[in-house]
Amino acid sequence: MNLVAVGTALSNVLPKLRTRIQLSGLLIIVVVGALVALAKPGDYIALALVGGVGVGFVVFGQLFHFLTAFDAGSRPAVFLISFIAFLLFIIALLVLLIVRVQAAPEPSIDITPVQSISTNSLSSTVENAFFAKASDRSIIVPAILTSTDPKPSRLASASDIGVGQTVRLPDWKPVDDATYTFSQPGGISTLTGGFPYTGWSRGDEFPDADFHDGVSWGTPNVWFNISNPTTSPLVFTLLQVDIQEFHLINEVIVDIPEIDGYVSGQKHEIELINRGWGKANNATLRLWAGNGAPTGDATTYNILAEKTYQVGLLDEKAVVDIGDLVPLDAKWDDSTPNESHCNGRQDGSLIAIGRLDYINDVGTPQHETFRTVIYQCFGGGGNIPWSAYYNLNLPDAREKFPVFVTLSDCIAPNSADKFMLIFSAERSAHYALKFSLKDTSGKIISKSAIVDVLVPRSWPHTGSKNGAFLENTNNLGCK
Repeated sequence: MNLVAVGTALSNVLPKLRTRIQLSGLLIIVVVGALVALAKPGDYIALALVGGVGVGFVVFGQLFHFLTAFDAGSRPAVFLISFIAFLLFIIALLVLLIVRVQAAPEPSIDITPVQSISTNSLSSTVENAFFAKASDRSIIVPAILTSTDPKPSRLASASDIGVGQTVRLPDWKPVDDATYTFSQPGGISTLTGGFPYTGWSRGDEFPDADFHDGVSWGTPNVWFNISNPTTSPLVFTLLQVDIQEFHLINEVIVDIPEIDGYVSGQKHEIELINRGWGKANNATLRLWAGNGAPTGDATTYNILAEKTYQVGLLDEKAVVDIGDLVPLDAKWDDSTPNESHCNGRQDGSLIAIGRLDYINDVGTPQHETFRTVIYQCFGGGGNIPWSAYYNLNLPDAREKFPVFVTLSDCIAPNSADKFMLIFSAERSAHYALKFSLKDTSGKIISKSAIVDVLVPRSWPHTGSKNGAFLENTNNLGCK
């Protein structure tokens, strides 16, 4: 605002004012106009409405100097009609001004998914794997085969598997990457994290238990779409993140590497590694060993042996001696001497089918099913594995909030922009967050979101610094 020009205009107008009414009109133009300019910078229509109110007072004040031009009998009627017209004019302009100020568009945030975050499409069995109830899923369980009925005649539970039976399991399902499912229940943007593996395991599909290093725990992220429908630029410099709800995700995710160098009757330990943050209490491990059925079906097995082992507590890791699982006279698949890497020892394999029953952290009975391979020698190994992006590293306790992320994001008038917020955390946790964007004028716009962040427990991982790590040079901002 050019203060010199304003002062010059006032010095020219003030001597010409003849009544208090005209002075009131000038004061309305200056004071109210200044307030509107601060509240709605650049809104010239609102300023024109304020000016109209002030001009109405100035014009009405001139009426008293012209009343003498009317005869004495007509003056009351002229004044009354002029006063009513003046009031209607002023009231109409004030109503228009109030509607204009209240109905003016405000900046807003919309939190949306960056893309389809999961790497593979999920069946109904594994959607929201950590939190789905058994009644919410289509459960696939092993089928029992008999010599007189070559095809499954009924579905059976894992407890029906026994020595001497031929069983067909669901197709092999290798461990898949973590998935983050985006939804908006109740209008709250929500990222729900989970592993398809967990759904398969608890759905009695006996997935591959070898939780290879190539499995990704994912990078949950969302777009912040910001709309600026105003006539002035918005320059955001700070993102405040407050906690609205918080609880730790304590799940058991069992990783059982393939079993190499097995010799029946000799001590051989199987490792139960917990990749989740929960605990398996009072755990019991049931193992079956089987070889391939004559049909050649890779999912059909003859059960040769069965054992039950008391594990007790599975926190990070438990070790169980299974040297007594496979009988000395067991028929191994493809069991032939291998001179190249087994020093002439037999190089056969069997399938190990397992079920781990335990009590979880909240006292609820839970179970995991899996399968892996037992090798007489050594197996084949495992699988090897936009204006800006901002990192947000979330704390592992309520008292460590709020968290602040420094921004540098300018949105031109009558335009929009978006930046990506990528979440990381100290450990797996569920967050209900409130995001508050603050601009240079002190304006705050807020939006809530619910986010799950999954972090491996026993694998090393690097922390990340909050803030921008990638900027889009093609985004011109306010330039």
